[in-house]
Amino acid sequence: MAACGSGAATPALPALPLLVLDDPDVPPMSAASIASEIIDDDDVERSATSRTFVRAGSPHDSDQGPGVIVAVLPSPDDRPAPPPDARSRVVDVDGRSMTVTPETEDSITVEATTPDGTPFGLGSLNVPEAELLELAADVIWTGDRFSFASGDVPPGWLDAGTTLTAMSFFAGASGTSTPAGGARITYGTIPPEGMTPDTDAVTLTTWAASAPDPSVEARYLLDREQERVIDIGGRATTVYTGSSEFVDYVVWNDAGLWIALSSPSRTTDELTAFARNVRRADPAEIAAINALAS
Repeated sequence: MAACGSGAATPALPALPLLVLDDPDVPPMSAASIASEIIDDDDVERSATSRTFVRAGSPHDSDQGPGVIVAVLPSPDDRPAPPPDARSRVVDVDGRSMTVTPETEDSITVEATTPDGTPFGLGSLNVPEAELLELAADVIWTGDRFSFASGDVPPGWLDAGTTLTAMSFFAGASGTSTPAGGARITYGTIPPEGMTPDTDAVTLTTWAASAPDPSVEARYLLDREQERVIDIGGRATTVYTGSSEFVDYVVWNDAGLWIALSSPSRTTDELTAFARNVRRADPAEIAAINALAS
């Protein structure tokens, strides 16, 4: 998909195309958000240049066992250093000092610098300390993002996109928050007390994919998702359906754009049927979305 034309959008709108759900069985749009509700603006660039990896073959549903994840994030050099953590210790790895902090029983962080002196942090879930230190020793800075001396993706791992996407994915799929750089439109009226299972509302959320293989994001960043192939716009498209405590959702990828429909009252079958009626917003609809979001 191409970006919206400059004559149709305003600077406040996201760079991604704005989409609408055009279905007679869906109430009119009532609310819109084009501002991130996931992360502070100051942290967007930092998280967008970070990277998340999952172990190849690692369980990606909780009932299959614990997932294995590692994330490389830039360490801010313009903020005051946090107070020392009593749990931390400094270890030597091939002549380089690295700070290891056990965050929880299954989570460890490592703070270090690349061979050229670029500071970074390595966060992990279910990664043994020795393996995490080996990964930390392999991290390099290419000038615009982190990579590894052994290859752009460490052997035995899969690129799950930026940490920004990892933080945003479930919230975007379930329609609970607006991912950074994305948009969220609600169809139907949300009562003052918030959505309930009886609220007749459908939320359309869009945001950018960041993994080379978007299916890795969907499979590893959602839990107990179901995959189906349906026809959308004349193309066989894989959609991922799922349920949380309050909503059902369906999410799919279109040329690097994640598109999700979610609802507390509509079934995944209904949402999957609605997916065929998502289209580009016209100029009048873009103006209406912008007005609702302001």
